[in-house]
Amino acid sequence: MILEKEKISFACLFLLFLAMCFALVKGYEIHDGGIVENIQAAVLVLIFIKSIITLKNPKNKFKLFYTLVILASLWGFLEEINYGQRIFGYSIPDFFRTYNIQKEFNIHNFSKYTGEFICLAIVTIFGGILIFKKRITNSFFNRFIPEIIFNNSKYIIAGPLLFAIITIITSLLKTNLPFNSADLGEVFELYFYLSVLVFIF
Repeated sequence: MILEKEKISFACLFLLFLAMCFALVKGYEIHDGGIVENIQAAVLVLIFIKSIITLKNPKNKFKLFYTLVILASLWGFLEEINYGQRIFGYSIPDFFRTYNIQKEFNIHNFSKYTGEFICLAIVTIFGGILIFKKRITNSFFNRFIPEIIFNNSKYIIAGPLLFAIITIITSLLKTNLPFNSADLGEVFELYFYLSVLVFIF
């Protein structure tokens, strides 16, 4: 039986996730401007470029959807590089130095729960698409959401859902992971970006 390319892609992403988790257990730190965050920024640039190409395709019927992807990937990229602070090293306003938990010029680090909130939003949106797939595809949503999203939601949601489960279990058990939870969040964030790049084009 020949595996579908989507399943092969998902298997590769999952193996990458396992390898990165193994690196975390071995004590490799990836948070705070590490290689994983740089890869995240690079993947977001690829999503941005690919979305523009797709948007300009005369056969594309989902211009609003890909316009939103362009805006989201651009915002995500700027957040990852702290709007140039990581590259140019400029001084940030006192407001960000006071309230940003990492003392960086970005929005997503104003709360330690931002990652969990974004994860919940992803799980809710793509989980809803997956659960109500048949009803949605027969409604007006299919005029705004490409069919590929309906077909591949289960792959996109896998990483964030697993992160949500791990977070809930560790919170209920009041236990700590054998590595920095922020690093685990970065791993799942990279998984999500890669899954978007692989599964929505």
